[in-house]
Amino acid sequence: MPADAPSLIPSAFAQLHRQPDPGLQEVPGLLERLAEVPDPRDPRSVRHALASRSR
Repeated sequence: MPADAPSLIPSAFAQLHRQPDPGLQEVPGLLERLAEVPDPRDPRSVRHALASRSR
């Protein structure tokens, strides 16, 4: 009975190495990536009661 491969990580790395390197123009910058993420804040600007307590 053949043994299973101990990990799939080496085969995943082999797939990554076959990809062509992107040019600098093809790689988006940090600000472009952050612009794609939706704003998690409440649009009503209501803060959580615990975080807005003052002493």
